[in-house]
Amino acid sequence: MDLRLVMVIAIIFTMVVGVLGGHNFSDIEQHICQSIGKIIPLILILLSVGSLIGAWIESGTVPTLIYAGLKLLSTKYFLVSAVFLCMIAFLATGTSWGTIATMGLAMMGVGTALNMSPAITAGAIISGCVFR
Repeated sequence: MDLRLVMVIAIIFTMVVGVLGGHNFSDIEQHICQSIGKIIPLILILLSVGSLIGAWIESGTVPTLIYAGLKLLSTKYFLVSAVFLCMIAFLATGTSWGTIATMGLAMMGVGTALNMSPAITAGAIISGCVFR
């Protein structure tokens, strides 16, 4: 079943339950509009992060990071380097999701090439990306 159809059915069901529960249709509509107004900044952030990720991948930034990581990083210091590189990228861009999707992708590629554990590599990446 298509996701849009499921969402429409859920909205209709919720509105029917609200009207049957004694709420006015216009009040329900007003609350829906207020809720959508509250999430618009989040939607704009997600669109910005998506644009950043696409731009970095298309421009060759992520493959360059993988290439440089394979040349510069050793297995001995890889996890610490991954944490610090993700921290720097997070502080430069201000988005943990964007950093995970770009620098994290590059570090996962380097970690796989260096035969590092994917779980531990992901932990190092996430630790650096949520640094504050």
